[in-house]
Amino acid sequence: MEVDVSRPPPVGLIATDLDGTLLGSDHTLGSRDALALRELGEAGVVRVVATGRSLVAAERVLDRAVPIDYLVVSSGAGILDWGSRRLLRRHAFEAGDVRRVAEALRRFGVDFMAHDPVPDDHRFRYVRARPGNPDFERRIGRYGEFAAPWDDGGGAGTRPDDGTGPLPAACQFVAILEPGEDALHDRLGTGLSDFAVVRSTSPLDGRSIWVEVRPRGVSKESAVAWLAARHGLDAGRTVAVGNDYNDCGMLRWSANPFVVGNAAPELLERYRVVASNDAGGFSDAVRTVNRDGGGFARAAAPAEG
Repeated sequence: MEVDVSRPPPVGLIATDLDGTLLGSDHTLGSRDALALRELGEAGVVRVVATGRSLVAAERVLDRAVPIDYLVVSSGAGILDWGSRRLLRRHAFEAGDVRRVAEALRRFGVDFMAHDPVPDDHRFRYVRARPGNPDFERRIGRYGEFAAPWDDGGGAGTRPDDGTGPLPAACQFVAILEPGEDALHDRLGTGLSDFAVVRSTSPLDGRSIWVEVRPRGVSKESAVAWLAARHGLDAGRTVAVGNDYNDCGMLRWSANPFVVGNAAPELLERYRVVASNDAGGFSDAVRTVNRDGGGFARAAAPAEG
């Protein structure tokens, strides 16, 4: 029997971003995409949602009945088994690194938040460095019940740069820059080169620049790669679907990357484009792999650990 070596291997795992990719502009899951997820599950394909949202924020828009297998939250800081609700992995900064990142962000004079470790990653402390940042204020207003000022004079160790006392644990920092501050984003990346620094577009106003800072090696792609290995798969047997800069690592890692039609312009030039998030882009990617790629096949049962 001859083997068609030109045809790629069948896919056993598909990973997708959430906001702007799997969900429509109204933050709901479309019927076509829901059907595609169910059919993938019936075929034994592992379904991963990888989001920058915290666990609580993701659960606000994902019904418990959504047919997925894993949820990656805070861009890789935590991995949840969706069915059992068991937290499989979580990452956080070392205590000394919390101080280093906070002090660096202070020196750059940017507004930022520090998020607690998963599963409490919806809670954050914030530093307001320059009044009049609308997107920063919008985020505090939206999640006010979980937010607290970090530099409120509450005692030793409460200020990021006072050099005294223990600092709170954190899984990631989010600095919010105003639209057009690309040069400042680049300087932050250089100044924080010991850490993972990833750009994303604000899901609130669609224009502001969010700079996510996490421990080195913590990312959407590392989380998805760990899940793939857990099911006996390599990058060649995966699909990744995204729409924004913080999906780039995951898209580069997967052998079958797609972006939805509403993706950032640079990504539209770099990756295979499917329909927009409001027009069933996720299901379009699934159909494309079935039609032009290696199709889908059942993944191995998860390895322990």
